[in-house]
Amino acid sequence: MPVSSGESPNVFISYSHDSQIHMDRVLALANRLRDEGIDCHLDQYETSPNEGWTRWMVNQIESADFVLLVCTDEYNIRFRGKQIIGRGLGAKWEGAIITQEIYEAEANSNKFVPVLFVPEDATHIPIVLRGVTHYVLTSELDYEHLYRRLTNQPSVTRPKLGKLKAMPPRTRKVDFSSANVSNSESTDAARDPSPRRRARGLEHTRQNRLGNGRDGSSVGWAAIVVLLLVFAALLVYAFEFIPDTLPEYKQRVLALACAITAGLFGYFLTGSIGLVVTKAPLRFGSFSVKATGGFGLFALVLIWWLSPLAPVKPESPALTLYRVRATVLDPHGTPVDDAEVRSSLGGEPKKVAGGWEFDIPAVTKPVHGMLTIYAFQRRVFLQGQADLNLGNDPNPAVTVKLVKDESASVHGKVVDAHTTAPLADVWVNVVGHEDWRVKTGPKGEFPELPAHAGDGEPIRLHAEKIGYTPEDQVHYAGSEPALIDLRKK
Repeated sequence: MPVSSGESPNVFISYSHDSQIHMDRVLALANRLRDEGIDCHLDQYETSPNEGWTRWMVNQIESADFVLLVCTDEYNIRFRGKQIIGRGLGAKWEGAIITQEIYEAEANSNKFVPVLFVPEDATHIPIVLRGVTHYVLTSELDYEHLYRRLTNQPSVTRPKLGKLKAMPPRTRKVDFSSANVSNSESTDAARDPSPRRRARGLEHTRQNRLGNGRDGSSVGWAAIVVLLLVFAALLVYAFEFIPDTLPEYKQRVLALACAITAGLFGYFLTGSIGLVVTKAPLRFGSFSVKATGGFGLFALVLIWWLSPLAPVKPESPALTLYRVRATVLDPHGTPVDDAEVRSSLGGEPKKVAGGWEFDIPAVTKPVHGMLTIYAFQRRVFLQGQADLNLGNDPNPAVTVKLVKDESASVHGKVVDAHTTAPLADVWVNVVGHEDWRVKTGPKGEFPELPAHAGDGEPIRLHAEKIGYTPEDQVHYAGSEPALIDLRKK
């Protein structure tokens, strides 16, 4: 809908809970959209919707003007329903709803918009949406393109169709008088090939170049002075204001401009421009080349610019590829060989002696020049990351130290063990972290708590309420809600 309508577009974000870092990125995107007038909806804004999570997701997708799909490898797997049974239910359910809507619309819908945080996730766009425009949010300009799409504010608008212009047929006029004079002179010169007539013809040609007439040669000399000033200005500019090096194509353009100016200067000064190739006896054969007038000056200046004596030299070829070496250490400083390693700029990691290597195209380098390497040992719940500033070194190296993964959270519900009725005002905390606890709401739900553990890592939850026996129960950190039973004393 256009901005002029005064209505904010309704947007819903569908994504998977890959990690806390990923969830924070999605939340930051949703917060900015809402700050800038877009009615954005996200599951992180909800604790426990009245209609239940499944109906809430259906209602959000059906009522949204746009649905943003934050595509990652994990999201694509869950979207297609291929995740382990019992995990990733939210993304699986949303994927089924979205696929059904696209099917019923006969694949003719502008509602679903793939969004990526890193370019390499383009391969993880669900197959039913690979034919639509997607947005990689790696810069402010990328975000602007997405915002224009959601608010129907295209950067280029189509002008109104004008009327056809009538064009009458053209008439041609031919002046035969000058042609006759020229032909007459050419005929006379052919009939009298004497040196005197040929010299007179050359002089006549040179005077024509210089503007011979009643006012003398003012036009020709004015052209010479102008070209001389232009040539001098180009040289002064090259020596005083241009850096010592330029991109190669700019250096070539400047060289050609100086050469053409010098060639025209020579042409107006001598009245001739030409290249003569003749056979002459030489030691290694018979061949000679002679440049005259303007062409000679053109060739000399161009050769000078292309030589090591040129005032401005071309820059060295720009970097096209960074080969980044990453080393991963465990918490004790011992190198790790079985970690999962990723890059914020994509690239498939190659296992090499002592670490991994990434081939990062220079064109993907962000404006701030920073590259982040992520490493995981999921089986022991370790993770780490390190930033690297991509500069002029084509073979930079970075070391990532693993620490305990504490990025996951936990949320859920407390019920009566006998009646299964929800229990309000129950204090819940992670065992060992009693300083951070929350109280359940009217429906027995408790909001997200820092699990101080990695996604899928077993933790112990403590729950207590007056009149009930306190309980310590084992659950798994992550996006799946925990269910705690309390028994009356």
